[in-house]
Amino acid sequence: MRFWGREGREPQESGSWRGSVTGQDLYRGAGEGDEDQREDSGGCWVNSPGGLAPDWGEHFTLQFKAECYFENGTEHVRHVHRAIYNRQEYARFDSDLGKFVAVTELGRCSAEYWNSQKEILENVRAEVDTVCIYNYKSYNSFFLFSPAHPKVTVYPSKMAPPGHHNLLVCSVSGFYPGDIKVQWFLNGREETAGVTLVMLEMTHRRGDVYTCQVEHSSLQGPVHLDWSPLLLHSCLP
Repeated sequence: MRFWGREGREPQESGSWRGSVTGQDLYRGAGEGDEDQREDSGGCWVNSPGGLAPDWGEHFTLQFKAECYFENGTEHVRHVHRAIYNRQEYARFDSDLGKFVAVTELGRCSAEYWNSQKEILENVRAEVDTVCIYNYKSYNSFFLFSPAHPKVTVYPSKMAPPGHHNLLVCSVSGFYPGDIKVQWFLNGREETAGVTLVMLEMTHRRGDVYTCQVEHSSLQGPVHLDWSPLLLHSCLP
């Protein structure tokens, strides 16, 4: 995605760019035939030697920042390209919407203009693949994205004698990727009632054995961690 600044300098297609530019330099090639656009935009465009440009004043600081958000690996990828004027975001492209949107009134004309430019829209929409997913796959081979085994701990939320209501907590942490399955078993039979997140409502009796079962892609098979009233905590590294 290309934004043009003072003296024809072009920022990188992704990342951040900062510099002092003048209003008439921001949009390159706006000129004849744009009078209707100026009138339709509510008067936020002005005549300049280089054509039509936003009326933002003579000097200002402009930044552009590209961000990628990943959900369950690359199952859902969101690309956001932010335009920032004097440290305040005024417009952004959101790949979930497929277009530019104004964040402030100042960004209304910019969003309308960028949305009207087919080449700009095509380029920034493609950055989900050309920037986000490309970089994800490049880094995926490094240790930051290596599978990590979960650490499992089972403990009661409070001390309670047999026959009294309590919550049994199965804490699972430190694992990657994010998909994981946690189940509860009482004396070998799965417990589905009373399960809140990874906490199990229970009224234990002497001899009862509760089991937290964890399944994760980093493990060769399910991990079982037992707890009984004789134990304060059970833990697997």
